[in-house]
Amino acid sequence: MSPRSSPLYNRSFLRTNLMELLDGKYQIEQLLGEGGMGSVYRATHLGTKRTVAVKVISSQLSANHEFVARFQREAEAAGRLRHPNVVDVTDFGFAQTANGPVAYLVMEYLDGCSLAEIVKEEGILPTSWVVDILEQVCAAVETAHRAGIIHRDLKPDNIWLEPNGRGGYTVKVLDFGLVKLAERVDHGQQHRTRTSAPRLSPNITEAETFIRSEAEDQTQILPARTSELLGSTQPATNTNYENLTRVGSVMGTPFYMSPEQCRGEVLDARSDIYSLGVISYRLLTGRTPFSGAITELMEQHKTSEPTPIRKQNRKVSKKLAAIVMSALAKDPADRPRSAAGFASALRSAWEGPGHLLRHAFALYSEHFPTFFKIALPAYIPLLIVLGFTILSGRMVEQMDQIAMLKVAIALFVGMIASLLFAFFVITAATVPVVVQLTLAPLRPVRVRTAITALRRRWRVFLITSVIVMLMILTGSVLFILPGLVVAILFALYAPVAIMENHGVMETLRRSKSLSRRAVLTVLITTLLQFVLPALVWRASVISHFELQLGPDWAPKQFGFNFAMSGTSMAYQLLNVFVTPLSAIMVSLLYLKTRKAGGESLEDASEKFEAIDLPRSKWQARMRSRSRTTGNIDVSTTSR
Repeated sequence: MSPRSSPLYNRSFLRTNLMELLDGKYQIEQLLGEGGMGSVYRATHLGTKRTVAVKVISSQLSANHEFVARFQREAEAAGRLRHPNVVDVTDFGFAQTANGPVAYLVMEYLDGCSLAEIVKEEGILPTSWVVDILEQVCAAVETAHRAGIIHRDLKPDNIWLEPNGRGGYTVKVLDFGLVKLAERVDHGQQHRTRTSAPRLSPNITEAETFIRSEAEDQTQILPARTSELLGSTQPATNTNYENLTRVGSVMGTPFYMSPEQCRGEVLDARSDIYSLGVISYRLLTGRTPFSGAITELMEQHKTSEPTPIRKQNRKVSKKLAAIVMSALAKDPADRPRSAAGFASALRSAWEGPGHLLRHAFALYSEHFPTFFKIALPAYIPLLIVLGFTILSGRMVEQMDQIAMLKVAIALFVGMIASLLFAFFVITAATVPVVVQLTLAPLRPVRVRTAITALRRRWRVFLITSVIVMLMILTGSVLFILPGLVVAILFALYAPVAIMENHGVMETLRRSKSLSRRAVLTVLITTLLQFVLPALVWRASVISHFELQLGPDWAPKQFGFNFAMSGTSMAYQLLNVFVTPLSAIMVSLLYLKTRKAGGESLEDASEKFEAIDLPRSKWQARMRSRSRTTGNIDVSTTSR
């Protein structure tokens, strides 16, 4: 190798000659980092005086048309992505030099530091940090996947935390240079469009990996499957090997590569989810799932099971650990279905019952007028029963005992029926309001929203409510515990009936499935639903309950009596304040259980669009423009 062709000469030449003024418009100021594809510099755009980051492909690789094609693909892929958590690419071009044209890419300049730097110093990060960071990363990755782009090199070095000026940070995902433009399904037209990608040369395949030799300080191209070339590599630690592989690779960095990457197979979005799982594992435990020599490391990804997270860090909850481990499944089909679903499941696992209750109280206090408007009409039947109770109290002297008993039973049944009616109506009407406040908090909240949604699904909701009520009453009469079990299993039937397009039996099955995802939270919410009205009942009805059990624990004697008046029944109107709160908890629990299963809430959002709710003009414009920028036709933006 001649001195003029060595990487050391190329870097020195770039620093001293080329990099003083790039392409006549970028003043280079400082070298920020180097990798196998090239170097990154801080620069100033002469026209706007804006500080930018410029990635320049090395002159050694600029002569290779295949590498230039890959670099241009990075510019196209990153330039197509518009998201707050994706680094913004502003320019791409070729600068003429004495050695020929050199490709460059211009990006926004970021303050802050990489996630790799943070993990190196902190080791294990707090769970709240991990969830917040991964939510932002997954938001960026989900946007890329919907545009048909697979990152393929997700790792802490490619995740940047930039201060936002409010005491927090914005996560930016970097380096889409190793992407694969995936096959994308157009759901609207139900056909597939395959994107074209730069043709690979016979000498460079998708299974090859860039590795920088520390001894020679130069970039080499090593076949990922060639164990002869990699078998003698010494075991690597998280620190020294990631520095070694910061160069990147066509297929990714071995610490974060999916099993299918290690096998050189065709990749899809689930490969990125595996990498997200590795990142999550490292943030929660301070280490990656596997370590060792390169070939050993890649073989472990393909065949070995990682050490359970809770053996590394007992502070991680079982549910959170299970979700991360599901992302590390060897079979892509066993991983979360999407990056957004993975983030939702992490958030749901981290947020316990206490968070749900705090959120419910916050929504209730902030939007009390709306919930009160929903609840008040639902208690009109109770007001009617209350009026009859007061009237019958004035006529009691004119009645015989049989007539009094009939009136008392009728009033009692009427009170129970009116309370159940109010409970069911408020629960159903509250669901769409809470979902809207979660998915579209800036949209005006109107009672009409609830009425329209309820009108669309009232038949299924009514039949399901009757079935659930009869099962609870039957279980309670036979023995109290079965009634409670039924209440827990079908606690979410109302949100399912209103928000999802299922029949009666499927609604019941779906409710049972969701409830099993967060049994403890469902239990607490169900108990509160019983306890709060029971306290109001105790204040309004003087009752005596008797239950005797035989030696075999079978009910031997059962009975109750009650006494009430118009004044005492008025206390039941306190439920107008209590029932909306329990309905909010159920609605939030529905969203939590869906997130726990890694489900997207897009269908709920689309349901609101179908209702055609009134929106401000600016909101309509934003919705229209988001559709325009979100639905990118990959086939027209790739080469």
